[in-house]
Amino acid sequence: MHFLKIGLLTLPLLFTSCKSKKVSEASVAESNKTTLVIDLISIGSGIDRNAFKAIEDQVNTHVAKSECKMESTLIPWGREGEKQFCINAEKTACFDEFVETLKGQYAGNKRVRIQVGASCRK
Repeated sequence: MHFLKIGLLTLPLLFTSCKSKKVSEASVAESNKTTLVIDLISIGSGIDRNAFKAIEDQVNTHVAKSECKMESTLIPWGREGEKQFCINAEKTACFDEFVETLKGQYAGNKRVRIQVGASCRK
């Protein structure tokens, strides 16, 4: 009986809603189009340090270009030296060119994962 009373008292809470800021799916999709995530992962033997150094140099050089308007964050996250570059850009043309260059260079590297529109680590 006690559970029934509690249930009846809490039932109206289920149907109340909080007003929240709605973000359109289009704006989320647009923002994800200019997010690049580069994960340097380990498969039991550490990250590819040569690839890390090369990617770090490429990212720093590309971010420094004033026409690209890109921001980069390096996030260390694992016990074996895993790292993640999180790159956001304002202009898609410069961004798309950079993504294609990186994907071409690291296509066969199993310890480098390149994704567009993925979420960055916190």
